Amino acid sequence: MTWAELTHPDDLAADVANFQRAMAGEIDGYSMDKRFIRKDGQVIDTTISVKCLRREDGAVDYFVRFLQDITARKKAEATRRRPMLTWSGRVAERTSQLAVVNEDLRNEITQRRKTEKLLGEAHRNAEVMLDSITAQFFSVSHDWRFTYLNKHAQDQMRILGKDPANLIGSSGMGRVPKRA
Repeated sequence: MTWAELTHPDDLAADVANFQRAMAGEIDGYSMDKRFIRKDGQVIDTTISVKCLRREDGAVDYFVRFLQDITARKKAEATRRRPMLTWSGRVAERTSQLAVVNEDLRNEITQRRKTEKLLGEAHRNAEVMLDSITAQFFSVSHDWRFTYLNKHAQDQMRILGKDPANLIGSSGMGRVPKRA
């Protein structure tokens, strides 16, 4: 196999660039992590350190290379990173889910505020209408407790010695007898 065939395709350009810089006299050596491919296709992770020795005229006489197999270390690092990648992936996924939920909540809050505003306006309009009636108007719940008294009904209750504010939620008769 040639030098280019032995070098992993993803590492070839960096190795060639460093080699050319050494040949041009820009550097006298370099180190890099580099993958080699064996005849059987297995990838070997290495750290390679290259030093060129030059003649008196500056031309490269020869290269000295130190090659260290770091395949086991790379596998151990990948194994150690895998749970962190899984964890960080789960965190990213949950963060994305929470962002969607937060946006839904923001939309719901906005909609509720609009609804509350409309209900408030409707309530004020109803009060204006009911207060414009000259008759005494009141409403009661299904168990005969006061839920609303218009202005004229409130005035009448005051004449009768009752506080209109205390009547809301009560039967107006004091205690309500329990049903049989």
